[in-house]
Amino acid sequence: MKPAIGIQLGLSTLVLAICASGCLGRHAAEASPSDVKVEVGQVGVDDQTGMHYVMLRDREGRSLPIMIGDEEARAILLAMHGIRMERPLTAQLLSTVIEKTGNHLDRAVVNAVQNQTYYAYLELDDGRYRIDCRPSDAIALAMDTDAPIYVNDRLLEKASTGSAPSGQIPAVRQALGLTLQELTPDVAGYFDAAPNSGLLVVDAAGAAAAAGIARGDIIVRLDGAPLKTLDAFDAAAAKLDSNAAVTMVVRHAGVERKVSFTNSAAPALSRGESSQRG
Repeated sequence: MKPAIGIQLGLSTLVLAICASGCLGRHAAEASPSDVKVEVGQVGVDDQTGMHYVMLRDREGRSLPIMIGDEEARAILLAMHGIRMERPLTAQLLSTVIEKTGNHLDRAVVNAVQNQTYYAYLELDDGRYRIDCRPSDAIALAMDTDAPIYVNDRLLEKASTGSAPSGQIPAVRQALGLTLQELTPDVAGYFDAAPNSGLLVVDAAGAAAAAGIARGDIIVRLDGAPLKTLDAFDAAAAKLDSNAAVTMVVRHAGVERKVSFTNSAAPALSRGESSQRG
């Protein structure tokens, strides 16, 4: 299956639609039974086309890749890691507009595909408003507002029988309650960091999260060992004993701090793609 490109409706049009006083139709606040909740798994680059794509996954492991533009990929990637720019991107600006006007985003839904073009819509204010938009814009906005993302079940069924993009999907490791990926040149540029100067936190849970580590942090050292690659993390984590103290040097926005917590279980390393929460 060749991934499809979202419809060409800009976020500026979306802002006007949301701020319009007219009601666009009443819809049930509950998700449709045919819609399946998904998470953003990865943002990658397709080798054949050179275009970015976003990979959506459900709990059963089915996936749906959608081709997106460079700016949309940047917005989704930043939202994945909880990073907000000093000068907000369009999705970040729109989420502020929604909040400041007393509205809220219920969900984003990718609901149809026609002629290799995916269609999506947003639901706001307990189903009061339904607004058509590009899937990439819907995903970026949903992630920035912590709203759930849904995909029509038949799209996932179709996607699961096809082939995923042949793109450069970043490898990750999962251990110590953390999901980490390397700072490749493309990723490092988003965080104003040097490539291979640490490992980027994609997700954090358990004792690591309780100690203050969060998405968007960069782990520089683990118990004194510099972390430039995932292999270096594997080697350092393998030396940790269960219930031992773990000390990390963490960098965020150029500022480093030391974080300590207890390794409550022996590290279980996981290679390959992550299905972390967006």
